[in-house]
Amino acid sequence: MPNMDFETCYAALELQFGAGLKEINEQWRKLSRIHHPDRHARDPKKHHIAQEKQKQLNNARDLLKLSLIHI
Repeated sequence: MPNMDFETCYAALELQFGAGLKEINEQWRKLSRIHHPDRHARDPKKHHIAQEKQKQLNNARDLLKLSLIHI
């Protein structure tokens, strides 16, 4: 996954720029329940799409989390 900037991270998590750690974690959980690959295990195409979406969500959360912890 290419490097993501902060705006892309917030957009991936469907949050407004500047949301706090609590909102980031809550939204990540919400979207992960929807896009988790295990929910799409019976359809290989949907499973692959879900894997990529979950990677994007994880990367966005991790990057934002690191940036907020180091402020």
